[in-house]
Amino acid sequence: MTILAIYQALEKTFQNGNTRERLKSFLRQTRMFTPGNLFNSLSPDNSLLLSSSVISFPSFWAYVKSLNLSKEKLLTTVQKLSFLEKITMSCSTAARLPVSLANEKDQIIAFSAVPYDPKNPLHFNVLRTIYVKLTGNYNCPAKGAHWELIGFTRDPAKDLRSVGMLGLLQILAFLNIYESFIKEVYEFSTKDLNRPPLCSSLLGATLITIELAKTSKLNQMIMNQRSAINAINNVYFAIFYNIYKECREKERQAVNSYTSIYRQIKKAAQKDPRALVETFNQGIQEFNAARGLL
Repeated sequence: MTILAIYQALEKTFQNGNTRERLKSFLRQTRMFTPGNLFNSLSPDNSLLLSSSVISFPSFWAYVKSLNLSKEKLLTTVQKLSFLEKITMSCSTAARLPVSLANEKDQIIAFSAVPYDPKNPLHFNVLRTIYVKLTGNYNCPAKGAHWELIGFTRDPAKDLRSVGMLGLLQILAFLNIYESFIKEVYEFSTKDLNRPPLCSSLLGATLITIELAKTSKLNQMIMNQRSAINAINNVYFAIFYNIYKECREKERQAVNSYTSIYRQIKKAAQKDPRALVETFNQGIQEFNAARGLL
């Protein structure tokens, strides 16, 4: 069954009422409902995420928080620490998060181990939402050259292997909070084939962010903001902004120098993520002021 056929059937399901039971019946028929399947724990609220309308970041994040990611947490929290790192962790106040914030942080990191599945309507709808918000075009097959327009390869599933569904969650967050900025970056990226592709660059920023989040370097920021998702996303926004800023300033050599710029910003993020966030905050304020968006 094609994605389009799935969505058409889902729309009829939602219109006919008794959403949960009808949805389960439909998924069984299409062999998408199994005991361990994502849809096994659908509630009336998060089942709405499967409709053909665009998905908002707050709705998707609320859904992510409700997921049982115990297996993914085992995959993402096992780290080999040196003796010196263990001593540093035990002595650092920044390393100790309150339980609620530590759990939230672990959930975010674990979500990076959830692979994107193009056959999963929810996963595809998140990806589709990003495409629709950037292009305004609802004609969006699962694979094809149209994905290259926003900076993926023809098969986004391959691009998402290193960051999982967290990559899409963070792009969705960027679009939700800084839509005007991201759309301008999108326009910038499409006017010249030599410029770094948008979504691939965003996924690169997620990769750096995951590595930082696995350490204690963001813990103080998380505690200050009393939110792991806000603090981690702010670092992600800042990493991408600084990569974009450097590429734009070195526009003529952007492709040749992108790898070096990426490494430069990664090193800066590992050294002092707060400095990158400050640069981003100042830059986005100037961006909004120049366009009357304040």
